[in-house]
Amino acid sequence: MKKIFFISLSFCSFFAFAQEKNKVFVNSGLSIYPNMKENQRNFNISVSYHRQRNEKWSMEYYFLYSQNDYFPSFYGNEKELDRFIFTGNPETIFEDTEWDFVKNHEIGAKIHYSIYKNRKVNLSFNMGLGIIAYKDKLFRLSSIHVDENNVIDSFSWIEVKGTGYSYTAGIFPGLHLDYKVGESFLVALDGGYHKTINNFSFWNFSIGIGRKF
Repeated sequence: MKKIFFISLSFCSFFAFAQEKNKVFVNSGLSIYPNMKENQRNFNISVSYHRQRNEKWSMEYYFLYSQNDYFPSFYGNEKELDRFIFTGNPETIFEDTEWDFVKNHEIGAKIHYSIYKNRKVNLSFNMGLGIIAYKDKLFRLSSIHVDENNVIDSFSWIEVKGTGYSYTAGIFPGLHLDYKVGESFLVALDGGYHKTINNFSFWNFSIGIGRKF
């Protein structure tokens, strides 16, 4: 979160010197990871700068933080983890212990094309290119053994966890809508699909506040 605060502060300093046709937004919302079984403790926060090139085209430069954490709160307690597995249903325990975690930092640029625009409303389609630095972890049971009463009495498991950040690049199509409130303040809705070259993907939805310069 310290990194997010520093980047937000840098953006604000930059925007203090911005000229006409510039916009700045701070957004927050939910990220949906379709390749994960569940989406829990999942959110995103972003800051972005939009520069209007002409009536239809504009550029956006952004930073986005996103995460999804489906690991249970007791995972770090070995006794609680053992109890959960040993008392689980042998027929569903493999599915019940499919736990995933990911967090990523993304920086990039988008080209916007205005689909509809008037004095108050701006709706645009965008296409982005970016770099993602991400950490992920997963837990899976690899085997179990049950006794004559069909109760789990032993098991083995796999945890896959990176030692640091991994990096990838991708392309990100989306939609942006902003509505002007008063002289220069804006409210915005954003949505998009993030797809990387190593098949890492998620949907991103957020609401934001902004200002036009």
